[in-house]
Amino acid sequence: WKRECPTIGDASYDERKYAVGVPICRTRVLSETAAANAGGDVMRLPDGRLVQCVPADADFEKAIGSGKQIVNVPLDGSIPKELQCALSKDVCEDAQILPCCQTNVSKAAITPLLEDRESCPICMQPDVTTSMLKPNQRLAETVRLFIRAAQEKGISLQRPGSKQAAPPPPPAQQAAVPAEVKREEDVGGDDRKAAESNFAREAGGRDSAWDGGGRDGGGRDGGAQELRRDS
Repeated sequence: WKRECPTIGDASYDERKYAVGVPICRTRVLSETAAANAGGDVMRLPDGRLVQCVPADADFEKAIGSGKQIVNVPLDGSIPKELQCALSKDVCEDAQILPCCQTNVSKAAITPLLEDRESCPICMQPDVTTSMLKPNQRLAETVRLFIRAAQEKGISLQRPGSKQAAPPPPPAQQAAVPAEVKREEDVGGDDRKAAESNFAREAGGRDSAWDGGGRDGGGRDGGAQELRRDS
């Protein structure tokens, strides 16, 4: 039917044509019986064949780097929240999924709790047993790669209960004082010194005047006593 399209050979349409639909390489041909049992995703081509879409697993693996997963480890050794166990806050090794709240926990942390009370420690759902746990293989593999990458880079993970030496405090740095402010402080200091010197001189003068007045007063008292004796 494409060969019968009236726009074939028309330059005004040739530049606008785009491939649409599912490529034939992404389908597989089915018989009538197989198509009836295949469920959905079955299409009938114009030539009458029945086909079903298939995922491009090879292309997908190639696009994401042949299935290799790259894990980044923080330089400070902190554990990303998505890799932590909801109970211990440590790396979620041998990750398990709780059936009630779909929370990721490590098997070592959840097993004794469920054996003790058979209830979820996260959402308090009763009647939860260890046999109901579902392994999270993807998270467990990511955690394994995370720990191995940290070891290869020589980074110590900040795991609960591990003692790590605290980094030394940074050296104290004295803030630089602008030259204008420093000059103002120096001038102010000189003014204070001059004022203190003037005050000391004035205080000394007042003390001398007080002593002289006392002596003059004493002389006047002595003269009055002599006049009284003459009279």
